[in-house]
This record gives sequence, structure tokens and C-alpha cells, in this order.
Amino acid sequence: MESVFLHRKQKYRGINETPRTRTASVQLFSVLILMFCCAYSFAGSSGTSTLIRNVQIIDENAKLLKGRRNVLIKNGQIITINHKETPADKVIDGAGKYLMPGLIDSHVHLHGVPGHPFDGTDAKLIAQAQAQIPKSYLYFGFTSLLDLTSDAYAIDQWNSQELAPEAYFCSPVPIANGYPLAYQPKDKQFDSYMATHLLFDQRQADITPKSINPAEHSPKALTKRIKKEGARCVKTYYETGYGSKKDLPVPTVEMIRSLVREAHAQGLSVFLHANSEQAHQFAIDSGIDVLAHSVWHRESDNIDPLIARIAQSGIAVQPTMQVIHGDVGLFDPDFFSLAEVKHAIPASLIEWYQSDPGQWWKKRLGPMLSPNLTDDPQQAYQAVKKAVQSGLDKNKYYTRQLAQQNARLVFGSDTPSGPYFSQFPGVNGYWEIQHWVEVGISLEKLFKALTIDNAKLLGLDDVIGSVAEGKAANLLLLAKNPLEDKSAYDSIETIFLKDKIIDRRSLSASMVVTQSDDEHLKKRN
Repeated sequence: MESVFLHRKQKYRGINETPRTRTASVQLFSVLILMFCCAYSFAGSSGTSTLIRNVQIIDENAKLLKGRRNVLIKNGQIITINHKETPADKVIDGAGKYLMPGLIDSHVHLHGVPGHPFDGTDAKLIAQAQAQIPKSYLYFGFTSLLDLTSDAYAIDQWNSQELAPEAYFCSPVPIANGYPLAYQPKDKQFDSYMATHLLFDQRQADITPKSINPAEHSPKALTKRIKKEGARCVKTYYETGYGSKKDLPVPTVEMIRSLVREAHAQGLSVFLHANSEQAHQFAIDSGIDVLAHSVWHRESDNIDPLIARIAQSGIAVQPTMQVIHGDVGLFDPDFFSLAEVKHAIPASLIEWYQSDPGQWWKKRLGPMLSPNLTDDPQQAYQAVKKAVQSGLDKNKYYTRQLAQQNARLVFGSDTPSGPYFSQFPGVNGYWEIQHWVEVGISLEKLFKALTIDNAKLLGLDDVIGSVAEGKAANLLLLAKNPLEDKSAYDSIETIFLKDKIIDRRSLSASMVVTQSDDEHLKKRN
């Protein structure tokens, strides 16, 4: 059963959709969100200008600037940072507080509600969850997101919301019959939006539909099209399969080298889905830019030489430790009692997750992780923890050693990695932050991975990623110093999202319950 765990589940949202049905579902989501938009409130936009006075600033080098500064914001941009107190329409006292850039998560999946099949039922529940998801990201400080498997239309819909982190996207580039296309009916895989940018594989020419023109699906043609569509990166896959799907075809080194070369010519970085020792060696050989996972599946007893090669290669690695913790979270009897969960997930959705329909993925996953699970919640929880411990230990060791060798680590949470309510947006990234510190990654390295390093990865370091004049005012005002205490990431008081100033409390999912109760009381009275 370990092999089932060690390879991740397919990205369940959107894989079975055609471009037409996916567009329709996104449009429906937009309508549902509008139905619920007035149920939320936030601290409004700034006026023409805002002054954050007397605040301590953390710069892009993860250093606390000496002395306190005044930060002037106009039209969503940082205008000046100095010791002068410039007149402004709104003044915020930053005395005793810390100002840092908004957090960047460079590995999310924004389509759908984690763990809900979106089968046409529970429309109001879905709408409420969809309205909360962007706020949950913001509640935990994430002001910029990179969706690794999306397209321009879906990201435009996300960014059209009144209050949401700014999102960017990667275009998925799979091969025929490989991951993730193999996890759907054979007669449907080429109709999926995931196959839009299929990389033509000459080895499978005879089973590739004639409608797919090899010239239009070459690395050069694909990357030109992807760039034109507005993507910032390409995501491809090295996954041999799991469960009933084994020995899936994977691209050759030559194919991905060509893809990397053409992507770089277009100014695009290349991400690789890879979670095994073999896949990480493939990453080095093919020259990709970012490994979308650390290693939790090993083929040899001594992985240290590979770790050294990854560190020396300059390839960025996203540890994504919370992916494995998400398996455990599904079975944790106390999961829904966690304070962070109540801020991320609306109460109505928490209630549904604990219902029989809401437990569908837990029921399906349990036997794959640990056969003969009992009905006793605590015993099942302990059994799952034991089942995944080996993979988690490998992941932690790999990540810890990379950090010690000063490898290039960038922050990505893989939110969610599958139909997991235990990987809900916002809070999943917060938990990933905690895991980084637990394996010994310094607070300084964590800070940079969450901010400027991810901004550089996206080619946006001239716009976001640090508190600097001329950059977008995507900022966090905290009560604690994140260079001294990991709990600082839960001490956020105010989020600045360009021209908006948001009281963190207004973003909490618990506010949805409060407002619903207020409406109910009004009707009763």
C-alpha cells in the first residue's frame, strides 16, 4: 500500500472536463459567487493615499531595517518610504508593528471546492465556499498565487473578483496516455482541457488522434501559443503511475530538453511534477527550472548524492510537505476543532464535510493507505499516521538536507493536491509554513521563499515580493516579527491589496456564520 501513498492522486478538478464544459462550470461559479457577494464585508479601499506611519520594515534580504519608517501608498502603489510624515487621506499607526510583503504561493489549484464533487447539488453551499476561498487565502497572508494547471479564461474569472489574491498560471503540458491524462477514460483524455497543450510523442503516434497535428504540438509551437495566452510558465510531468495505473509512459530527456529550450526562448519557466528519486534525476538531466515536489518515493538506500546534485544544479524545489500531512488530516478526529480551520472553512461546509457524502474521499482513500481500517476514529487515525510515516520521513529528510546545502527552495503548498478538505485554501499554506520551520529551515530562508524568491521565479520581482518604492502595495502588517517567531504568520492584523485595506478579522470564515445568524435574527424580528 505504500506505493499508493507515495505517488500523489490526480489533480481531480477539471481533468475530465472538455474546454466547453469547463467554461460552463467556471461561468456558473461566477454567477454563484455574485449571489453571495453581499454577504461579506471588508475594510474598504483606501482613499487616494494611505500613510503607514512609524512602522518597522523587513526588506527583501530578510533583514529588519534600522529605525522606523513611514510608507506612503497611492493608487495601489508604494510611493515613498522614508522618515517624513507625509499628509495622506488615511493614516495607519504602525508603531510596534512589522510591515512585510504579501505572501506568494507558487503551487495552487484554484478550480472547484476541495472535496466536493460539484455534481449540481448543494448550489448555495458551493457558492458560499467559492466566495470564501479567496478570502481564506488572504486571511493567511497570501496576496499572490500561481495556479500550476490552468488557463487564461479561468484566471481572468478569478482575478475579476472584487477581493482576491492576484493569480497567475502555468499551462499543463502532458503526453498521451501519461499522467494525468491516463486517469480518465481513454476516449476522453484527448478532449480534456489538460490535453490542450499536449506534447506530441512520436513513440505513441499510432494511438494519437489524427486531429492532433504534430507540428502544432511541438515544443516550439506549444510554448509560443502558451506565451501568447498569458501563462508565466509550463508544467510537465514525470510520473510512472500508482494504484491500478502502472508503468505509464513518461517523456524522454530529449523531449523535455527541447521543451525547456523553447520555453526559455519565450521567457517561460518549466515546472516538473516529480516526487521520486528517479524523477528528480530526470529533472537534472532535462534542465527544468522547478521541481513541484520534494522526494517521498526512493529507489536507493543512499539518496545523499542526488541531494547534492540537486543543490548544485540550481533547480528550485517546492517541498510540499503538507501534501502528505493532508492524508493524515482527513482522519484526524480533532481536525474540525482546530482554530485555524474555523477561520478558513465556512461552518456550513465544515458540517457537510462531516456528513456521509462529505466523507467520500476519506472512505475511498483509507483502504488504499492502510488495509482493514477499523471504524474507531482514533484507531483509524493512528493507523493512517503509521502508514504514511515512511514517506513523510523521506520527504522531511530530503528537504532538510537540501536546506543545509543551501539549495534553492521556493514556497508552494500544492493546495489542494486532490479532493482533500484537509488541504483547504489559505490554511494549507499556513501549515506548510509550519512544516518548513519544523524541519530546520531558517526563518530568514522561509521569509525569502515566501516573498522575493517566488517573485523572481515568476519574473515579477520588479512588481511584488518586497516593500520597495514603485512596487505594488501588496503588504502585511503584523504584530510579531516573522524573523523571530513562526507564529508571526498568524499575527497578521491588516492586509494591503493594492488599493484595498483589509482588516484580517473580516476575512475569517467565521464571519460568514455571524452574518448568517444576523440575517436569521432580522427575519425572526
